[in-house]
Amino acid sequence: MRNILFVILITITASDMYAQYVSVDTVKLNEAYRNLMASNSQENQEAYFKAFPNNWMEYIATYQSCKDSKPKNLQYSYVYEQVKAFGKLKTISYVEYCRKLVNLAVGAKLDLGASNYLQILLHAKMITMSGSIFNTLAWLHRGHQFEFWAFYWASPYISKDNVTDLEHLQKLYKEKHPLEVKIMVDAYKFFSGKVNLVSSGYLESDKK
Repeated sequence: MRNILFVILITITASDMYAQYVSVDTVKLNEAYRNLMASNSQENQEAYFKAFPNNWMEYIATYQSCKDSKPKNLQYSYVYEQVKAFGKLKTISYVEYCRKLVNLAVGAKLDLGASNYLQILLHAKMITMSGSIFNTLAWLHRGHQFEFWAFYWASPYISKDNVTDLEHLQKLYKEKHPLEVKIMVDAYKFFSGKVNLVSSGYLESDKK
């Protein structure tokens, strides 16, 4: 147990350090978004998919956590619409889409704004493409699977929706993906209703 928590702490610290140095191309992203809004063609959808951040480091470096981040990040004003547009892409294969979606969630931390929008998208896609998501997770190391589910379940309060979601996913995949389901359940025990928002602090908020 202590080893698991130690790995999580190291991962969290590392993500904070590297996010400051990730190179992101917001010009390409915003141009692809404008083209997509002008025409929802397959070409524009594929271009936007490629321009959208590939993982959590790129995502949070692009949008930051909230509008109050300093120095001020103008890209934050686009995050809601751009995440929504990413969620509406229809011409990308489930395999490609889920690979990027899972990469975005692995290592992510819950907060207001950009992080929250990503978590909402993740839950929405779990309804429509859970099979592809589980197939993608099966290729990951166990620790990365745990990180994915840690973000998926992360919430400061116990949610009835999370309880229902957990039971539903267990029933669907306990036979086909027993290991993935076990990791999912373990992460639920630690993170559902037991995680503060990053901007709320950790030890300070725990005392309240």
